[in-house]
Amino acid sequence: MLTAQTRRGRANMRHSFPEWYRNDEATFQAILETGAIALDANVLHHLYRLGEQQRQQVLSVLGHENVRSRLWLPYQAGLEFQRNRLKNAYDQCRVYRELADEVNTHTRQLKAKFEERISDPDVRRVPVATLEEMAKSLKTELLDLARKHVIDFATVDKDDPVLAAIDALFAIPDQVGKKPTDDELKKRITESKSRYEKDIPPGYRDAKGPNKKPSPEGDYLIWSELLEYADSIEKPLLFVTNDEKEDWYFHSPDGKIRGPRPELRAEMASRTDHPYHQTTLKGFLRLVERFLSIHVDQETIKQVEATTNAHERKLDALAGHGTSYVNAVVDAIRRTCPEVQILHPPTDTVWDLYLTIDGETITPAVLRYSRHKMPIRILQKIAKQLSSIDGSTPKLIIANYQLSRSENNMLQMSNILFVTWDGQEDDEALRDAILLLL
Repeated sequence: MLTAQTRRGRANMRHSFPEWYRNDEATFQAILETGAIALDANVLHHLYRLGEQQRQQVLSVLGHENVRSRLWLPYQAGLEFQRNRLKNAYDQCRVYRELADEVNTHTRQLKAKFEERISDPDVRRVPVATLEEMAKSLKTELLDLARKHVIDFATVDKDDPVLAAIDALFAIPDQVGKKPTDDELKKRITESKSRYEKDIPPGYRDAKGPNKKPSPEGDYLIWSELLEYADSIEKPLLFVTNDEKEDWYFHSPDGKIRGPRPELRAEMASRTDHPYHQTTLKGFLRLVERFLSIHVDQETIKQVEATTNAHERKLDALAGHGTSYVNAVVDAIRRTCPEVQILHPPTDTVWDLYLTIDGETITPAVLRYSRHKMPIRILQKIAKQLSSIDGSTPKLIIANYQLSRSENNMLQMSNILFVTWDGQEDDEALRDAILLLL
């Protein structure tokens, strides 16, 4: 006996709940062969984390004749890429230098233990010499690896080859989403707040928990652009994003990603009759090899996966620190200095925040979190860099560690004020430093 529902469309489980089922082979084929391919900012930033050979292969895939003309970049994703481009490149450069500094630190600690426990200098000389030779070799290897696999920040700052390649990929008219009007942006931000209160994906994870962002609406701004774009193009849409949080991807109980959140697929289906899929950069490389016969070296896929996982481990290790440290400092400024306005600097600067009371006197600030005190060499380099920018303008460095008197004096000579903030017990010192400069 047919029910009313089955008479209307002979509905079955797959037709009633399509968002809970994986796309079949034919659908994947259609998406890869004919669909638009939208990229997230984190995919473009990932290019800075790859070695030269692997980076060039990923760029060649994106620039392939069967791919490039179908690329599309949401305006918000492009904006986030530009805002964080220099920081991502700089973070990659400093990794190897910081590791070399840690080699120095641990070498000194071991030498001190040798001197403490081996009293005979002739006996002690052998392990000390071996240690120093090993440390020297390791530091040389680290710096060689940096030269081979990381784009020097001076090169990025002057003539960024990754930016030039991305510019070429998105040179076709209308490959980048249109900038929303002020009214459109305000409306979308309001919508994001309402959705996040109800845990409607994507983006609600950025509005809650220890890694809460000061402006968490970014993911929804991208999603709203994807919805409008899918509605206008009359073709399938593939979104490539390395944001693997649960507000973008459906995770099974064993922790594996099973595809886009069903809610996202359902919402997309309400706007277009064409299929939607999303995947990571690693997943995208496997898909183009499988369905478009574009060869991708396994070493490239392995490095993409390894650098993605390493980045995620770094974010996990910094939970409550790193990115959250910035958020915590912003909260502390708002709590202790309600009269101070916090502004976002231009995308091409080294500053994390601009602080002002009257809109005329503006103090630029750099925020630094580190598990170890910053080596004096790096501190001197930062001081030199900051003092070369608007030399007469006082600047502020906020960090979670303390400096010696001589280190503080060095910064003050460069018109830089350093303040330690590592929790609410430092609120008063933070407030005094900000008000002193403003």
